[in-house]
Amino acid sequence: MKAIMIVLTFFALWLTSFLSASGENVLAIILILTIGILHGSNDIKLLLNLKESFGLKMNKQQYLLLYIAVVLLGAICFYLIPLVTLVLFVGISAYHFGEQHWSDKVHKHSKFFIGYTTIYGLSIFALLFYFNQPEVIEVVDDLCGFRLKHAFFAPFLIINLGVLLILSAFGHKKFTCNFILEAFYLLVFGLIFSIAPLILGFALYFTIWHSLPSLNDQIKFLYGDISKESLFKYLTNSLVYWFSALLGLLAIYYIIGSDDSLFLPVLFSFLAAITFPHVFVIEQIERE
Repeated sequence: MKAIMIVLTFFALWLTSFLSASGENVLAIILILTIGILHGSNDIKLLLNLKESFGLKMNKQQYLLLYIAVVLLGAICFYLIPLVTLVLFVGISAYHFGEQHWSDKVHKHSKFFIGYTTIYGLSIFALLFYFNQPEVIEVVDDLCGFRLKHAFFAPFLIINLGVLLILSAFGHKKFTCNFILEAFYLLVFGLIFSIAPLILGFALYFTIWHSLPSLNDQIKFLYGDISKESLFKYLTNSLVYWFSALLGLLAIYYIIGSDDSLFLPVLFSFLAAITFPHVFVIEQIERE
């Protein structure tokens, strides 16, 4: 699987060499709005397939209303306390990315696993931020009205990679044994982020390295195997929720005004809002 992901990544980078800056942005947005959002579009069915969630017995409609309420709460928090919500989003996403990457390698949900996977995810973000400092500064400023300093990025990267190195050396043997391979993956991510602009670099990691493996795990959880039939069932069940998510994004963009400078902040805040309940759903699956 990882070999395929590396091939897909470098194919996408090769493809972007023929595209203009606007073409790269379009490709990134297409990836995020298709594969990226699709991988979270079946959360309700995933919840219904869990043996127990919240310790409550709820039907599909109740789960859907609760899910929408959490998304709306995330959106409200971004409006009322944007900086706090952004920090929370990065932290939760970091854990989610790390959990997906390491879920099949070590025993899950020990305190060490939670800490290690969060630091791993933060290292991914630190690499992305370091190589795209001007764009990150502008997006954070547009989202929160907070102006990051360039002096923030190098220490943030060094600290996270340093802690990751220490935990890899003295942690579970699975982390230690995979150190060289995982260091290679981090070099690949660094190369991607150094070549691609912010939104494209994020899109390539988010879709190829996170969403595709997550889709693979979800389909296996729901249908037992990966086949044309199971993929078709997944897509069929996801279609309404995926389309609703796109309509929601378009509605938000229309309400605030179609200002191109606001597109990235709106996109990232929208992804944050739908990430909060999705992370909880995947967490419950991993605990099964």
